[in-house]
Amino acid sequence: MTRVNRGIARELPEQVTIPLNASTAALAVLHTTACAAPAAGMPVGRYVAMYEDGSTFAAPLEYQRQIAAWTEPVLQSLLRYPAWRGITRNGLKIGVDALVIVNPNPQKKIASFTVESSGGSASPAVSGLTLLDAVPSREEAHP
Repeated sequence: MTRVNRGIARELPEQVTIPLNASTAALAVLHTTACAAPAAGMPVGRYVAMYEDGSTFAAPLEYQRQIAAWTEPVLQSLLRYPAWRGITRNGLKIGVDALVIVNPNPQKKIASFTVESSGGSASPAVSGLTLLDAVPSREEAHP
């Protein structure tokens, strides 16, 4: 989880970098936000992939488009895929989504993947990252 402007989460880092050193057609990110953003479309952060040659590509994270709070499991965008859904003991519906990011240069090796927070009221919390050999169709990713 990255920095958010609430409580103890203010002490978290603004970004986290994961070394990859691999080629991939796409990346699947299992993610959520710990807190809701005030409005849909607000910037939450972004993912930045850095290639071995130092060039980069970025994927923006806008609230309820590419990412949403775990307490708001209703999909309102075709960009996210429901990865897990559940209900708490108190009856609150919860969930985590997956975002598939297509690599615009699959022939180039990605050196690292960085999770960046915009520092607002919601920030990305990544639970998993998977490299994909092929870009899945909507039907394959969401049966």
